[in-house]
Amino acid sequence: MEAIPEIAKNIPDFKAFIIVSKSKNNPANFELELIKKLKLEKNIVWIDSVEYEEIKKYILASDFVIIPSLAEGFGFAAAETCAL
Repeated sequence: MEAIPEIAKNIPDFKAFIIVSKSKNNPANFELELIKKLKLEKNIVWIDSVEYEEIKKYILASDFVIIPSLAEGFGFAAAETCAL
């Protein structure tokens, strides 16, 4: 999330789709305040958790994928993304 201000400087009309659980304990939800503070709400689309099969659609439509995992020892999600 720290990269978003830099992305906005270089690509003002960027669009980011952030797929996160809407659990109130999810750390990503705290980033919503940062997005509002930076006035980037029009650039960010928050998507609640999706089915595994639906994630592929988002990955294939993306220019890049960021997987900030704090829980995985090996980045299986990153490896699966590369396999597409």
